[in-house]
Amino acid sequence: MYYFAYGVHMNHRQLFALCPGARFVSEGELSGYMLIFDGYCPDTRGAIVNLERSFDDAICGGLFEIDDKNLKSLDENMGYPRYSERSLMQVRKLGKSETVQAWVYFHEPLVDGMPSHEYINAMVQGARDCRLPEGYIFSSIEPYRRVSDKNK
Repeated sequence: MYYFAYGVHMNHRQLFALCPGARFVSEGELSGYMLIFDGYCPDTRGAIVNLERSFDDAICGGLFEIDDKNLKSLDENMGYPRYSERSLMQVRKLGKSETVQAWVYFHEPLVDGMPSHEYINAMVQGARDCRLPEGYIFSSIEPYRRVSDKNK
């Protein structure tokens, strides 16, 4: 089965520690959504990434092959089903026409917030681990790092 990571779980060090045996497959794109940062997570001391419906946008992330044990670990880490939801969604392998069904986690939208500097750094590293286009990183993730740098 597949898991589509679009936040800090793109960071290979973090994901592989959480999900031993998981395998990075490809860069992926989830159409019809955009990244937002909302809520507050005491572990990260800031807002966390979420997705929001936006028909003109798409989110890039990492596509990973996982097993049932990994899915259970992700459920626990993401607070499913109490704090988050997950759904099987069609994810396109970036640069290809092939799509796969992948588990995607999200939570009900909360008040917009600012992620911590460390959270954004882990997300940027993860985006690079997943070989996402630099233009996407610069336009979709980096703006939050520049703001969080000012608020450190």
